[in-house]
Amino acid sequence: MSGKLKLALVLFVFLYCIPCILSAYSHGLTLGTWGGTPDGGYMEPGTHGYFGGTFGLTRRIEAEVFSVVQTTPEPFSRFYGGAACTFSLVAPRELPFDEPVFYLNMHISLGYIQQISTSFSPAVFARFTPLVLAGPDYTLRERGGSFGIIYDFKQENFSVFWNFFLVDFY
Repeated sequence: MSGKLKLALVLFVFLYCIPCILSAYSHGLTLGTWGGTPDGGYMEPGTHGYFGGTFGLTRRIEAEVFSVVQTTPEPFSRFYGGAACTFSLVAPRELPFDEPVFYLNMHISLGYIQQISTSFSPAVFARFTPLVLAGPDYTLRERGGSFGIIYDFKQENFSVFWNFFLVDFY
C-alpha cells in the first residue's frame, strides 16, 4: 500500500470515526460517483469513485468526510479528500424518537476538497441535490442528480461537477 493511500486512509478514519463517536445523531457510509466537465476542470477527465461517511450534527444539518479516487483511465493515480456540511431543505433528515421523517428531501452542501496524491490543490464547492430518497430512519438513503460548482484556488477558476448518485448506508 502506497504512503499516500495510507495517509488518505488514516485521515478518513480520524475525520470520520471521532465525530461519529461524539455525535448524538446517526452516521453512515457513502458510496457514489464524481464527474466533471470533459476538459477536466478541477479534476482530470475520467471516471471517479466517491467513498465517505456522514454524521448528523442537528436534525437538519450533517457533516460529511469523503475521498474521491480516479478510476479511469489510470486507476488510483489521483486521490482527493474533502469535507462538506449539508443542509436538508424540505424536511429534517432525522427526528429524535423513532418517528419516521418525510421520504423525499433536497439538500444543499458547502464543502472543501483537496488533491492528496500529487500536489497541494485546494478548492471549495457548493452542491445542490434535488432528489433525496429515504434517510437514516430507513437505513438507506439515495441521493441523485447532484450538481455543483467548484472553485480551484491554485488555477483561480470555476468548474462544474456532478454526482450521478450517492448511496448512504446507515
